[in-house]
Amino acid sequence: MHFKKIFLVLSLSLCSIGFCTKTLAAGEPPATCVGLIECAELTYVATLQVLKSVNRLPEFIEAWVAEDNSEESYTPTLQENFVQYINYTLTNDDTQMDSQKSFLNDYFANAKSLPYVNQLSFTTLLGRPYSDTQEKDQNGQPVNSAYQYVKNASGLNIRHDAPSDNWRGTKTNIQKYTDYYKTISAVQSFNTYVLSALYADSQNKLNLTKKQKELLEQASNPNWFIGVASENIGIVLRQILLFNSQTYVMLIKMYDIQKQQLAAQSMANTLLIMGNQFTEKDLYNRATGAASSLGG
Repeated sequence: MHFKKIFLVLSLSLCSIGFCTKTLAAGEPPATCVGLIECAELTYVATLQVLKSVNRLPEFIEAWVAEDNSEESYTPTLQENFVQYINYTLTNDDTQMDSQKSFLNDYFANAKSLPYVNQLSFTTLLGRPYSDTQEKDQNGQPVNSAYQYVKNASGLNIRHDAPSDNWRGTKTNIQKYTDYYKTISAVQSFNTYVLSALYADSQNKLNLTKKQKELLEQASNPNWFIGVASENIGIVLRQILLFNSQTYVMLIKMYDIQKQQLAAQSMANTLLIMGNQFTEKDLYNRATGAASSLGG
């Protein structure tokens, strides 16, 4: 009883600074108490419950900081599969690059002497031009083959005469060509924008591609997995936060790419609509009884 009185005084003091409320909130919802002694006894019981939980903290902490060396753990198998997956991915990338040479040899069998062969090869953007010879223009000046490839692949080299006020056609026909010119030019400029991301990487010595490869190799390094299994959980958590932050960055980049893919699909549909005008005109002539442009 003497201990309870001492505890009562201490409890009242602690409650005066808000500790009592926090202590009770840590356990089960307290029953209703009436009177000073009853509330103090209730606080005493709640405190014991908290102390029991605190006494289990060392066991909890030990489980967090212990090395993952259990024979029943799936970590070693997961580690091995993950390492092999990344290694196979990198091997496939290298094989893909090497095989391009053979494919291009077959394609350029009758065109190896072309002075602009690198401007036709996608591997030029990847730092692996088809020919090791520096390409030059008609004046003997060095040519940026990667830049020219982007223009070729995007269709930007396909030029169209701009509409002119001096044309003698009907207003309707001039307007039709003007609409065509606007559409095809808009699509070609978008193609150039998308491909310019690869061009920028090639001009920056493929630093982005190289760093991506380094991160893949680091994330699949067996020594890194061993460190994760043996290091304190605080260090591992920091590494997880780093990976999470980079994952967020990559998700944003993927979101941008998806928007570009949707835009590209939309423009492809536009080109289909534009290319279908001849069929549409023929169907219209047949429906109205006018002469068909295709005959029949």
